[in-house]
Amino acid sequence: MKNFEGDTALHEAVRHNGFEIVKLLIHEDSNLASVLNGYGESPLFMAVDRCFYEIALLILNATAPNNCSFDGRNGMNFLHAAVIRAPIPKFVHEVFFKFSSSSMLEKADDDFG
Repeated sequence: MKNFEGDTALHEAVRHNGFEIVKLLIHEDSNLASVLNGYGESPLFMAVDRCFYEIALLILNATAPNNCSFDGRNGMNFLHAAVIRAPIPKFVHEVFFKFSSSSMLEKADDDFG
């Protein structure tokens, strides 16, 4: 279910940095990671945008790539947010190691070019 802003329970758990709740929700239904809210934000994007890297890694490691949306607002994805938020090196290393052969890492234009 979504609330009036399009958020699921997973979006809310991420918003409030609820690691254990995120873990429980992902375990129960990993498809929640593919749902965008009313602003076009995935739970993964929200976690990175808020610098909750432990939650972001949990989502990435607990879901298959096709069960996890990378999308964010204004045409961005979670990698845009990681660069903007001056990410923790371990997070960046793990993401690039996991997705080095993925088309997700190809150049993508956002609303800022």
